[in-house]
Amino acid sequence: MSAMDFSTAWINGRSLPKVLRDYRPAHRFGAFGRTDRVRISVPADLYALGLDRTHATPFVIEGNLLVTAHDVDAKPEVIDLPNLRFTGNALRSAADEIVSHPLTKQAVALGTSVLGAEPDRALAFSKQVCEWGGGQRVWGKLIKRHGPDKLGAELVSWFEHAAYAATPAQAIAPGAALKGLGVSYASKHLRHLAPDRFAVLDDVVGQGLGYALNPAGYNLFVAELLRLQREYFNDLPVAAIEAGLFNLVRQIVRAREF
Repeated sequence: MSAMDFSTAWINGRSLPKVLRDYRPAHRFGAFGRTDRVRISVPADLYALGLDRTHATPFVIEGNLLVTAHDVDAKPEVIDLPNLRFTGNALRSAADEIVSHPLTKQAVALGTSVLGAEPDRALAFSKQVCEWGGGQRVWGKLIKRHGPDKLGAELVSWFEHAAYAATPAQAIAPGAALKGLGVSYASKHLRHLAPDRFAVLDDVVGQGLGYALNPAGYNLFVAELLRLQREYFNDLPVAAIEAGLFNLVRQIVRAREF
C-alpha cells in the first residue's frame, strides 16, 4: 500500500464550522465561506480536526479520498467506489455525526411506533421526518395538496406496504409517487421507519455517487449499501452507512475549486 499524499489536504467550509463551534479547538484557520475548500496543514491542524477524539472530522486528500486525523500515521484500507474513496475511520466518523444526533434518534423512535398506528401518528412521524431533513416547506406542501385526513390514510397504507415489500424499489414507489414527496423525502421516511433496511437517497448522494433519484436507482443504492455492510461495516445498519457516505460526498459536491 503506497503512502497517502497529504500535501493538498482540505476540508469543506460547511463541515469545518461545526467542529470549531462544538469543540472549540485552538486553530489557525482564517475566514472562509461555506463552499470554500479550506487548506489543511498536516500535522499542524490534526488536533483541531479531532486527533484526540474517537470520531475525528473527515477531510479530503488526493482529490476525492476522505480520511481523518487517525489515518495519518496508519496504513488504513481504502474503500473505493466509482466516484468516492474513503477509509473506515472517515465513514464511521461521518456517520456518527448524523446517527447520534438527537433529532435522528427521535425520528427513529417515532418510526418504530408507526406501523399499525392511527393516521394521526403517521402524520406526526411524517412531519418530524420532513423537519429532520430541513423540509418544512415539503411538509407544508404535502398538507396543502392532500389535506391531513387523506394524507394520513395514504401514509398508513404506504408504511404498511413498505414493511412487507420485497425490494427497496417496491417499498419506495408509493411514497415517491405521492405528490410533493419524491424519492428524496420518501427515502427519508423509509430510513427512519426501518434503518436496518432502508436509507436516504437525495440530491447530494445522487450527484456525488451517480444514482438516479427513482425507484430503480434506489434499488441499486441500497444494494451497494448492503455490499458495503457485508464487506466492511457489518456492525452498522444500512442507514448509518448511508449517513456516512452522505456526509463524506457532500464535502466534495458542495465545495468549489481552489
